[in-house]
Amino acid sequence: MKELEKKYELFHKNMGLPKFTLRKYFNTLTFDEDLLQVANLALWNACLNFDESRGTAFSTYAVKSIRIGVIAEINSRQKEKQLKEVVLENEEKDIRLMAEPFSVSDKILEIEIPYLDEREKEIVRLRLNDESCTEIGDKLGISRQRVYKILQSISEKIKKHNEEGI
Repeated sequence: MKELEKKYELFHKNMGLPKFTLRKYFNTLTFDEDLLQVANLALWNACLNFDESRGTAFSTYAVKSIRIGVIAEINSRQKEKQLKEVVLENEEKDIRLMAEPFSVSDKILEIEIPYLDEREKEIVRLRLNDESCTEIGDKLGISRQRVYKILQSISEKIKKHNEEGI
């Protein structure tokens, strides 16, 4: 118990280090509360893991721990932001694909797209009649998501076919 009390005391003596580190290394005059919390947790972690026998000053060890913690949080936020952008972009594409009917006639379907199987041709025909993915799925006994995936596959086949010039 005595050891834990020392850790608490060390933490309270150095509570200014998180703000100092954020100001010095991350040029923040106003503090993002979440980053400050991450910095405080890193300080607490430094208090728990500090080993005096290594000959390093606690403040040096703590500042390094805080910097590592904050950098990890910033990197995590950037990855999360990139992921959200990709998800939003894909959702927009999904909505456009599900909302826009194909502009191909049945004759063109038979003549120009002979490499589609019967099920794919049926899905395209139904989509040409302005049926939603849900309605198509209900008629064919598959989910809306599966219909959408098949439409994506059809689109990829068409693109590939056009690129290869077959």
